[in-house]
Amino acid sequence: MSFVMTAYNPDFNRMKEGYLKELPKRLTELSQYLGSRNWFTGSNINFVDFLVYELLDIHLILEPECLNELKNLQEYKIRFEEQPTIKKYMASDKFMKGPLNNKSAKFGNA
Repeated sequence: MSFVMTAYNPDFNRMKEGYLKELPKRLTELSQYLGSRNWFTGSNINFVDFLVYELLDIHLILEPECLNELKNLQEYKIRFEEQPTIKKYMASDKFMKGPLNNKSAKFGNA
């Protein structure tokens, strides 16, 4: 089940349980793919890293302990946030932590 299908499902609270059961496997696959690299597609940050960062950030809101066993993804998230321009943006009044989804979503809509 995809995150979007779960977040927008009217029965989100019931669907969330099944989604969270699959989440460790999916995050482990991401962790294995990243391995010891700094970024997902090589030695330089690019658009893929922005997508993955957003995915991780949203999942940490959904399940705050989801990265506890995945040290390289924890370090990746910190490394991303510590990029000078990203860090500056996130500290600015222009940065929005949410909403995560459209108003019709059952998760992250406020």
